[in-house]
Amino acid sequence: MFNAEMPEILKYELMRHTQRLPKGQVLLVGGKLPLSVRREKLLITTLNPFKAIVDALTVAPLVNSHVINIITANSDKVKAFAVKHNKYTSDGARNEVMILDFNHLILTKEETHKNNAPIRTVISD
Repeated sequence: MFNAEMPEILKYELMRHTQRLPKGQVLLVGGKLPLSVRREKLLITTLNPFKAIVDALTVAPLVNSHVINIITANSDKVKAFAVKHNKYTSDGARNEVMILDFNHLILTKEETHKNNAPIRTVISD
């Protein structure tokens, strides 16, 4: 379930503070999903569509298109760690969620948009 190289104390602390996501919870990832996600068993997502769009544009500023991944929890067994924030945390990071167990996640949609095309469809879906 976890990256074998992750220190045990970190695994323990993360698991101690996890919360289960509700079934049907939508998560967003701006940019292509890294290939290392399956190997490391760790995925950082956001609940904020604007943050996903900004991430997608930041990751690929020189290409003609950007990708936004829409992921859905198909069970209430998905374990997640909400990234805590304080008064110094940027607004974009306030809705980030670290997924620790994604056996019950489904990549619902991978939207590719041209940089000059409107992206309202991602937010409205």
